[in-house]
Amino acid sequence: MEQPVFSWRSFDRMSQVLQSVGYVVVVFGTITGLIVTAMTDSYIRLAGVMLIVLSVLIGLYHVSFSMVMTAMHKLMSRLDAGREEEE
Repeated sequence: MEQPVFSWRSFDRMSQVLQSVGYVVVVFGTITGLIVTAMTDSYIRLAGVMLIVLSVLIGLYHVSFSMVMTAMHKLMSRLDAGREEEE
């Protein structure tokens, strides 16, 4: 059985998906947290604030990992271009 060939296109697509998921988590988590904070009483308000904080952290994780993947792709492309120039 053959191993699948690595493709930068699928790598870039995964990077875009991670970034999109991060933005969706931030937007919907923040909106939900604000609704919970505004509509409820004392201790449940704390849960709403924690929901906002955690959704921002999870979204930041996804977006930053997407940025790392993009930087890795650019670095590898430049290294490959440098090798081709040397030959």
